[in-house]
Amino acid sequence: MNSAANTRVRSVTFLGNWGLTEAAALLSLDISDRVDITTDIAGLDRVPFFINGARLDIRTDGTVYVTYDVAPCDT
Repeated sequence: MNSAANTRVRSVTFLGNWGLTEAAALLSLDISDRVDITTDIAGLDRVPFFINGARLDIRTDGTVYVTYDVAPCDT
């Protein structure tokens, strides 16, 4: 199930200002970092991806979203 699901994941978006610890962790990631993604919604359990791009979306209400473009790792 994981191998089929990970080919469909193109990006992952997080609420970036949820807390200081979470914000620091999200912003410390770089292009080419390897991350393991787990989510019940997509049926992923520690599936490895590489970060290929990053975007910040800062809204007028102060909400910050961090989006990482990802590609599956060859395993």
